[in-house]
Amino acid sequence: MFAILNQGGFTMYILLAVSITMVAIIIERYIRLKAASTDTIIFLARLARLMQEGRLGDAMSFCDRSQSAIASVAGAALAKQGRGKEEIKDTLASAITLQQASLTRNLPLIGTIATTAPFIGLFGTVIGIMHAFQEIAAMTGANPGQVSRGISEALINTAAGLGVAIVAVVAYNLFTTWVNRFDVDFEVVSTEVLHLMTDQEATV
Repeated sequence: MFAILNQGGFTMYILLAVSITMVAIIIERYIRLKAASTDTIIFLARLARLMQEGRLGDAMSFCDRSQSAIASVAGAALAKQGRGKEEIKDTLASAITLQQASLTRNLPLIGTIATTAPFIGLFGTVIGIMHAFQEIAAMTGANPGQVSRGISEALINTAAGLGVAIVAVVAYNLFTTWVNRFDVDFEVVSTEVLHLMTDQEATV
């Protein structure tokens, strides 16, 4: 491992730092999105039962106990029970915005890594080719071994840059798709919670 890093030159250490950062973000985002996920149908069924039974306190506790994103949105709305419909809608919109910001945190950084990693590798490639030509210029006789060091440095950087970029692109696309599915859940939950709260007020 260290032999490859040394052979690739200093840009390989940059790519190593970038890849470590990327892996840390991927792990953190997976844990966060996994915790924020839940079965929307089951959640709404349990919440609706509590609301229909007039157990608002239990409904709020049910939302507070859950780490899911939709529970946070629903809980924020339930805390406004008795307020005007427009105020509840504003609360739902604000809660959704906060959750979206939390769910997409650090994703732009993965996208940046996906974009810049190939260029870092290309930079190392150019340096490796330059070293190869310097060896050729300094040689008085043909010595393929010396030239191959520069070419090897170039190829290692190219491969490393592409490898980091490929992983980053795949991770970014997967997480973006995952986050986009939350938007549908937020829309469904906000509509259903608003209806439940309206029905609750009508029966009081």
